[in-house]
Amino acid sequence: MSESTFNITNSIHPDYFNLTLDWRKYRFVSEGGEDFIEEYLKSFSDRESTLDFEARKLISPVPGFASASLVDIKNAIFQRMVDITRVDGSASYQEVINGLSGGVDLKGASMNFFIGNAVLPELLNMGKIGVYTDMPAIDGVSINDSRKDHPYFYVYKAEDIRNWRLAVRGDFVEFDMLLLRETVLTFDDIVFLPDKDLIRYRLLTHSDDGVKIRLYNDDGVQIDSNGIESDFEVILDIEKIPFTLFELNHSLLKDIANHQIALLNLESSDISYSLKSNFPFYVEQQSHTQSPHLKSQEDEDGDGRRQADIGGTVGRTYPAGLDPPMFIHPSGEPLTVSMEKQKQLKDDIRVLVNLALSAVQPKFASAESKQMDEHGLESGLSFLGMVLEHGERQMAEFYRIYENTKEKPTITYPERYALKSVASRLA
Repeated sequence: MSESTFNITNSIHPDYFNLTLDWRKYRFVSEGGEDFIEEYLKSFSDRESTLDFEARKLISPVPGFASASLVDIKNAIFQRMVDITRVDGSASYQEVINGLSGGVDLKGASMNFFIGNAVLPELLNMGKIGVYTDMPAIDGVSINDSRKDHPYFYVYKAEDIRNWRLAVRGDFVEFDMLLLRETVLTFDDIVFLPDKDLIRYRLLTHSDDGVKIRLYNDDGVQIDSNGIESDFEVILDIEKIPFTLFELNHSLLKDIANHQIALLNLESSDISYSLKSNFPFYVEQQSHTQSPHLKSQEDEDGDGRRQADIGGTVGRTYPAGLDPPMFIHPSGEPLTVSMEKQKQLKDDIRVLVNLALSAVQPKFASAESKQMDEHGLESGLSFLGMVLEHGERQMAEFYRIYENTKEKPTITYPERYALKSVASRLA
């Protein structure tokens, strides 16, 4: 393919291509809401009309048991974050990790909040998330304003990490080229308020001069930061692409996402069945001489339908030898069976989450992993803590590189975590 016909926006890594459908499912399951119902609620059969299906869709609940099961895991990690130690490093670094001087994201977030709120949920749900370390452009600003001119972090979701190339430098494998997709706001020309989203692509390339950055629009045309066609290029005077990848061997939703989809359809059908079966039918037996096919004199001027006054204060007569009139209703057995199956699926979710947690592993081999093995790793929670620690150390290193200082922070996460219920934590 010639360079003139190559569109950078179509460039995706083979791993990205293989996981796209899985990520799409995990995203719907983790976010729930109307989009989840719209995507995965299915019609019973050809006998259910479109009108009935749309009516059922309006009253269908979202059974968020799969995504909620990961909340306990997130809380188990989050509640131990107060025990994380972050010492040394520059004075600026120590300020921002505690939420001062604009915080780690220029929005006032501490490092604990950023990791627990922006990184950890995505890591559990999708199995992958990236953190980009950026630096504001420093022009002529006052001393007071310059306190906020420090490196800061923001995330790229798994779907936005489009392509990459790795290279070995020294003892480490690093990004040599990286393609990211991002969504930014554009502003109107009158009052300069946001008016729409702009999708653009950021291509980072390692070179001898530093890290080159080029931006492209959705058509693959190179643009500047304002979205205008240009040969815009920035060279960062740093030695590494400032991107940290947090990654597990798979999402914790891998084996339970379909359980939530099954629960959606079961609960939807149960509610529909309950509503439509909540109307009993009045029946009474008839003898052969009272066949509805034989019209009486009174039926000649009517429509042929028999009517009866019924209720607690009205009596009815019925022929001898026949059962008395009664109210009947559809059997509740299908509903009972469905509810039992739902309970089984919910129990399966809890079991499968624990199995997935025990099998989770970081997708890197490091000295930290060997050290954790020597300490007798007993829980997948410790693996998650190790992944977060490894990633945060990289983030701190990029912060140091931007500041061009030799003061390296030391970050240590707890080695033991416990997955406890709410009652156990409050006890």
